[in-house]
Order: sequence, then structure tokens, then C-alpha cells
Amino acid sequence: MPGCTSESTTLHGIQIGIEQILQDFKSFIRDSELLRNHYRINEVVSRYWMDVQRIHRWHKSDKIDCHKIAGYLTYWICKIKPIEAAIPVFQKSPLGYMINELLALYVGLGRINETRSIEGKPNVRIQHLIQDKFLSDFLYTLRYRCTTGDSLALIYYFIDRTS
Repeated sequence: MPGCTSESTTLHGIQIGIEQILQDFKSFIRDSELLRNHYRINEVVSRYWMDVQRIHRWHKSDKIDCHKIAGYLTYWICKIKPIEAAIPVFQKSPLGYMINELLALYVGLGRINETRSIEGKPNVRIQHLIQDKFLSDFLYTLRYRCTTGDSLALIYYFIDRTS
């Protein structure tokens, strides 16, 4: 996700996440089957940036850790649920029920991968998480358990360190 330095780059990162889902799951999700609620997408960005401003004021830091960025973006995407899957997606895969959680994971990993590429490290691959059964457990947690941006940041930290 390019920089995450403004609301427009955050919007762009969310759009990249949607495109990656469509590419990686094209066997059962078509573009026309994902309904984007642009008001909710803008709300995700607005809430995230309010958190960023609060963190800057409270901690008096110029830069926010990529894991915290990923955690807060994930939190707001899961809370506000900016996209919906059409009925055929649900009939093809249970992932249709967790489409926002999947988007949140893609956006969060995108932010971590951007930092990893700057550091010269390989990207965290979604396929790695699927093979380790982590994906289904994490999506379940995002959907049904209480989380915070900080607790999600910690999870992303461990994903980053073990990849």
C-alpha cells in the first residue's frame, strides 16, 4: 500500500486490496459480484486517519510502525464493512461471508509488504498463511471476536517476524 501518507493513498491501498482479492479468487468471485459502498470506504479512511492523528498527538512521534498501521486499517475495515459479496459468491465459498475480513487482511499485509520491500525482505504471501491454516482462524477472529487496532498490530508483528 503506497506510503499510507494521506487519505488518497489509503483509499488507493484499499482499492489494491479489492483488486488482489479479485485476482487471487477469480475462480469464484467476479468484479460484478463485489458491491463497494463508497460511503463506507471513505468512512474507513476517515476513522483510520483520526486514529493516526490521535497517535501522533498522544505519542508525539513522526512515524507510525507498519504493524500498527496494518492493525488499525484492519480494525476499521472489519468494523465498517465497506464491501459486500453478491449471493452467488456465498453459494460458491464460505469466504463470501468474510469478504471484508479478507479485504482487511490483504490491506494489512500490503502495508507490511511495502515496508518489507523497502528493507529488502521478501513479501508475506497470502498462500503461506493459507497453507498454515492461519487464514481461516484469523478471518474467524476478525469476524467474530473482539479485537482492537493494537491487538491486531501485535498479530501483524508476529506474521511479519515469522514470514
